[in-house]
Amino acid sequence: TLTNTDTVHSLTGNTTSGQVAVTGLSSTSSLEVGMVAAGAGIPTGATITGITSGTAVALSAAATATGTAVALTFRRPPASVEIHVAGVKVA
Repeated sequence: TLTNTDTVHSLTGNTTSGQVAVTGLSSTSSLEVGMVAAGAGIPTGATITGITSGTAVALSAAATATGTAVALTFRRPPASVEIHVAGVKVA
């Protein structure tokens, strides 16, 4: 059994409809490129594509709403594992 013990990082930030930037974060020190972002106005599956400053990130998809102090979460994507038995992929 594999368990993802990664922490979900909860922050507030500012979004602008049609823009990939999330600004006004208290800190980006716990964030990494590839983390999945979620929150109001963030498209499902959007990930961090860049840490643009100590308080801002760029996402893979533009926000669908403009907001200030939007509650956001960031987490690592789930790991994927392939299982092979006698050279045959079973999962």
